[in-house]
Amino acid sequence: MGYNKKDVENLIENLDIVEIIGEYVELKKSGSGYKGLCPFHDEKTPSFSVSPEKGIYNCFGCGAKGNALQFYMEKNGLDFITAIEELAKKYNYKLRNETGYSIKKNSNYDRYYSLMEEVQKYFGEILFSKQGILGLEYLKNRGLDEDFLKRYHLGYAIDGWNNIGDYLKEKGYTEQEIFDMGLIKKGEKGYYDTFRGRVIFPIFSPKGKTIGFGGRILNSEKSTAKYLNSPETKIFTKGDNLYGFINKGSNIRKNGFVMLMEGYMDVLAAHKNGFANAVASLGTSLTEKQASLMKKYTQNIVICYDMDNAGRKAVERASIILKRYKFNIRVLELSEGKDPDEYLMKNGKEKFKKELRNSIEIFDFLYNYYIEGINLNDIILKKNFIYRFKDFFNSIEDEIEHSIYIEKLSIAVDIPKEDLKSIFKKDNKIINKRYKYAKINKNNKIDKLEKETIRIILKNIDYYNKLNFIEIENPLLRKVLGIIAQKLEFKDLKIEKEIINNEDFDEEEKAMIIDILFSVDEIENEKEFFKDILESWEKKRFQNELEEVKKQLENQNLTIGEKRILVGKRMEIIKKLKF
Repeated sequence: MGYNKKDVENLIENLDIVEIIGEYVELKKSGSGYKGLCPFHDEKTPSFSVSPEKGIYNCFGCGAKGNALQFYMEKNGLDFITAIEELAKKYNYKLRNETGYSIKKNSNYDRYYSLMEEVQKYFGEILFSKQGILGLEYLKNRGLDEDFLKRYHLGYAIDGWNNIGDYLKEKGYTEQEIFDMGLIKKGEKGYYDTFRGRVIFPIFSPKGKTIGFGGRILNSEKSTAKYLNSPETKIFTKGDNLYGFINKGSNIRKNGFVMLMEGYMDVLAAHKNGFANAVASLGTSLTEKQASLMKKYTQNIVICYDMDNAGRKAVERASIILKRYKFNIRVLELSEGKDPDEYLMKNGKEKFKKELRNSIEIFDFLYNYYIEGINLNDIILKKNFIYRFKDFFNSIEDEIEHSIYIEKLSIAVDIPKEDLKSIFKKDNKIINKRYKYAKINKNNKIDKLEKETIRIILKNIDYYNKLNFIEIENPLLRKVLGIIAQKLEFKDLKIEKEIINNEDFDEEEKAMIIDILFSVDEIENEKEFFKDILESWEKKRFQNELEEVKKQLENQNLTIGEKRILVGKRMEIIKKLKF
């Protein structure tokens, strides 16, 4: 179906972005625009802005941005044509049919998806050729037969230099497109393949499209990373996706729970043995977005991580995020084997099922983990032990569940539950009070000139090098400036997203930073703004020099000649200040 191009353009131009987004997001006025909690990722501090003047939305936290139509498409999971038709009907706008004019959703993205599909097939063909014999033998030794490998589209990347790049260029893709998808890197001698000498694990989106790859090296060089993932691209964000997510989540819904694992091979071993509800978080710590994705299909989860110290810490971190999403959490502690892959290969699926039935509830896991080496007869150790549960209790919203866990802890440590309840509720009040204080008093904590300096740099990163002589005193703004300095070499990096998602900032600091980010667009004449800032820093420097001279003049041991020199210096500085 095609529509008159002018009709479509007029519809898009006349969409009220505040009205459309306001149906999904509670927007509050902020300067010349609006702000609210981002609908595309979970957050506590609003980092989602809407500019009616520019007709765009932008989230500093996850990087989502676009116009009213793009928001409507993304929020409702619609293609371009369907979104246009729905909006035309909603606002009683007539669209005329026009033969020869057709509209395609994100044609560039369609091309990226086609490219990734092409290279996925290429890797698969290599695996079953003479060139892929090492990869095939490795996977067969891990218990995976050829039918399974084909069904899950596993592949192999040749240990060469330009194999992938040359293959895709022959298929009509440009070097820039291949680079954009993270399949080639740029070195001193030109471009070279990202994946070389690796078994390849394709990563699929929830809708089943190939969006990235994971690769396991087969040589034994210690200097080479064992596992390598695709970098983040226009169609792939590690923290938004899960490995092993197949059939659009129907396997999870059918089983009534999801199994969260650590590695590619863990997931593949689970699927091979009939546990097709197993997924992994792509080598990263579990993210809010991944928890949100799983919550669409179930509220029950079994965490199946390695039970070494690193694995148990990872369970602890994941449990805090999952409880915020009201998951019922159990933890699988395998009696034999380091991980699910090894255990299944050694013991088979029936014993694994038994272990699964014996998985323990998250509170019991945390209790056992925290109690190791602790003597509860020691008052200080007992107090510290109890307070280790603080983050866990703060992540639970359900009052009944909160009370049940309080009672369990009360019995275990022999402390009245009312005392424990008041302890954890007191912590919540402190957190809420601190956040409220941050919202009210944040502007009083930051020097105006330092704040304006950060604003102009965020407005135009080119000003950073012109202001490299400044010394920011505020610790928070120093952190922000440090992030900018580290990331300058990556020209396409979304610095705002990097700042907001930095784990070094607490909610109070994020509230301050977000307010600065929201105010960046209010800078109208950036050249004049920058000029004023430059002059202000010069003035501040002269004032500091003047204060230093005044202190020196207070020295009673100065000679007449020394005093004359200092007085002359003071006069010069005063002239500069007046000028």
